[in-house]
Amino acid sequence: MEQPVSNSGEPGQNTLPGLTSEQLQNLLSLIEPSKSGYERLSGNATWILDTGASCQMTGNLNGLSKLELINPIPVELPDAVFRMASLQGAMSLGSKINLSKVLYIPNFHYNLISVAQLIRELRCIVIFTDELCVIQDRTSRSLIGVGELRGGVYCFNEVATGKVLANAMDAHALWHSRLGHPSNRVLSLLPKDLGISYCLGNNKVEPCDVCFRAKQTRNSFDISESKADDLFEIIHCDIWGSYKVSSFCGAHYFLTIVDDVGRAVWIYLMKEKREVTSILQKFIIMVKNQFGKNVKIIRSDNGLEFKSGPMLQFYSEKGILHLMVGGTQTPAYFECG
Repeated sequence: MEQPVSNSGEPGQNTLPGLTSEQLQNLLSLIEPSKSGYERLSGNATWILDTGASCQMTGNLNGLSKLELINPIPVELPDAVFRMASLQGAMSLGSKINLSKVLYIPNFHYNLISVAQLIRELRCIVIFTDELCVIQDRTSRSLIGVGELRGGVYCFNEVATGKVLANAMDAHALWHSRLGHPSNRVLSLLPKDLGISYCLGNNKVEPCDVCFRAKQTRNSFDISESKADDLFEIIHCDIWGSYKVSSFCGAHYFLTIVDDVGRAVWIYLMKEKREVTSILQKFIIMVKNQFGKNVKIIRSDNGLEFKSGPMLQFYSEKGILHLMVGGTQTPAYFECG
């Protein structure tokens, strides 16, 4: 693989695209050096990142899933001995690396990850340095796997990835708070050496509690004294829109109607706001005909569509009281029929 180049232009330095120097040092500190540099690299847990292997292979059935018989394939091992593989399966290494078509080779004492096959299947980037191997998503450059140098080869380490992500998330929260809670788009413009660029890839960054509270543009509503005793006595109406992308039927708005007692919700798509008059009138008539109930109070925001001339006349004819948010009544109609 191509060696990374530092800012000084000299190869072999510990700089990696998408990872700051601080993140790289955190990563190195999380990978514990082996007590014996030349320990036996075999067993169930060790997977070796091999640039010379043409396919994934293992001699251990433990952990393999989706096993299936295949036509026997001759596999040449490093000692020039051929073994036949007639089984293959899948193996998960952590939450982001899933190996497929892993060949099972009886009496083989190693677990090999083919770097070539890994790059083709995950469409990732694999970078080697003199101390570690980093596996990154090709688009976001987010970290999906790490290999540590052990006994002269690079062994996959599935533990470090989550810890490095946690460190990056801590840095994100720190700078998000320091700068007055800006969006992820704004944070992505900051220098990469602040240690937050890694967590702004495909990783999900949840808004903080302060962000939610800051978006509240008004105090909580006063306690409502209007409580319905029966279905459809009070209905709550609101219009949403307009949205820049229309629905399949060409609607840019929708009207929601909520029953105060049953909490049932009706949603009507609208191409224009003026359709509210017709929809709301038909809804009230439908309630009367289908459920035998009379709508007595309509509660809405200050939308002009709910207090237009045709609607005021309709309220009068049906004996309906119109309340706006905050308890204000539509003028001239104070009693229900």
